[in-house]
Amino acid sequence: MPTEENINWIFEHTRELAASGEIDWSIDDVCCWSFIFADPSEEKLVAAAEHLFEHEYDVQGLFAAEESEDDEDGDDPEMIYLQIDQVQIHTPASLLAETEKLKQLVASFDLAEFDGIEVGPDEEPEDEPEDESD
Repeated sequence: MPTEENINWIFEHTRELAASGEIDWSIDDVCCWSFIFADPSEEKLVAAAEHLFEHEYDVQGLFAAEESEDDEDGDDPEMIYLQIDQVQIHTPASLLAETEKLKQLVASFDLAEFDGIEVGPDEEPEDEPEDESD
């Protein structure tokens, strides 16, 4: 479950990656924030996904656990994962507030866990040029 320490690390680490040129985007700009939840019950995850969709989150879907022979902390094969995305600007404080809301959601839907946060650049597709070759 994400903590204030985790959130501060995400911002610090991502800023270091940008400063070193390893990434070409800024965590301080509009980003795509992914939040991942886990539970063995698909029914509970679907109910949570429907609720989140109604509250303007982009539901990416349900995913089975990934098996990895070289990963000692591999996913629990009984778990199903729900990923939701949110495109916006966050600060450590606003992201902490967001995760507190999502922790309440985990409790209210009796989900097993709030599995984590991922962040990346906002990569909304650019408008396609119209084909005028009629």
